Amino acid sequence: MNAQQSSGLSSKVHDTWERNQDLLRNAGSLAATTGLTSIFGFVFTIVAARMFSAKAVGWGNTAINEMQLFGTVGMFGLGTMLIGELPKRSRDRAGLFAASVTTSAIGSALLGLIFAVTVGLYFSAPKDLPGIGGTPGQTLLFVLGTCLTGATLVFDEGTIGMLRGGVQLWRNMSLSAIKLAALPVAAFALHATGVGNDSFGVGLSLAYVVGIVGSLIPAAIMLTRSGSRIFHRPDWGSLRRLLPDCAVFEADLTLQVAALGWETWRDTWLRLAHGEALNGRVMVLCGSLLPDQLDAVPARKLLGPIHFCDLDCPDDVLAARLRARPSWRHSSLETAIAEHQRFAAWLRTHIQPCYDTSALTPDETAAQIAAWIRRRLDG
Repeated sequence: MNAQQSSGLSSKVHDTWERNQDLLRNAGSLAATTGLTSIFGFVFTIVAARMFSAKAVGWGNTAINEMQLFGTVGMFGLGTMLIGELPKRSRDRAGLFAASVTTSAIGSALLGLIFAVTVGLYFSAPKDLPGIGGTPGQTLLFVLGTCLTGATLVFDEGTIGMLRGGVQLWRNMSLSAIKLAALPVAAFALHATGVGNDSFGVGLSLAYVVGIVGSLIPAAIMLTRSGSRIFHRPDWGSLRRLLPDCAVFEADLTLQVAALGWETWRDTWLRLAHGEALNGRVMVLCGSLLPDQLDAVPARKLLGPIHFCDLDCPDDVLAARLRARPSWRHSSLETAIAEHQRFAAWLRTHIQPCYDTSALTPDETAAQIAAWIRRRLDG
């Protein structure tokens, strides 16, 4: 390569960077956040294992994982909406941002409270529920952690939508560092207050919540130094116009709850649907659920009518789709294919309406389902 070619290549690289630097910085900040928080999380677990019992580490990490699960559900797609919507707006972005973060905080807190009370009623010992809801203090800590998790996840994606990925990077780095530093403080505080041996992992949950609160400080400093205001009046009108009438979820999103039993998993989804209904929204749940399965769970009494539709295809298409699945799912066995085909035949007889997905594109299928839902909502 001669000097002229090298100069031309450097010029092209420089021009590409200048045109796309905001997008590249955003992508880089997301990659860095994923990598660095993974490393910090590994270190956090090692340090926790040296300061707390194995039982406490297990229960504490369980509580943190549940906070993150229900915080993610409590985003209600608002983070994705902000990523797509904020770059289109030259004004009124702050109100939409504030409304989205506030909605996620309230929704996540409600989901966390429902979960803590549910598990406390059905799965706790008479006095204690490890790390989540055995005492009012543990319940409050869990709900606060879930609330902050949902709000900050939406906040992070909102900063991506505003092409300010560095803010979420430093916030997550601060979260990782502060929760790590808070571990010995939490252990000392629990001992000083008479809790003694933290066998329920409250120290880990406390460190996590302290880390989230502390991480908001550098984020606020970065936004303030750039001339942005921190607090804005939520623009609920914009949020209502942008959100669909229904909250759509994939049923496998909470599949880890099935470790407590399939009935618990189904009951959890109905309680989430109840939470959506309290916020004036209808839940559309995409998954393999049957009327008699839902009728048998305790939360069924909290809801009104539940409507079902069937996504179907001919037996030969079903067999081809099953054979194309990854081998670890073991769905290509002839016995498995025959079982699926029998179940599909039962569904055609018992569940209506039925949509043939082999004759429709995914977009056409979604449009027909949406039209069916609108007809049901219109009465």
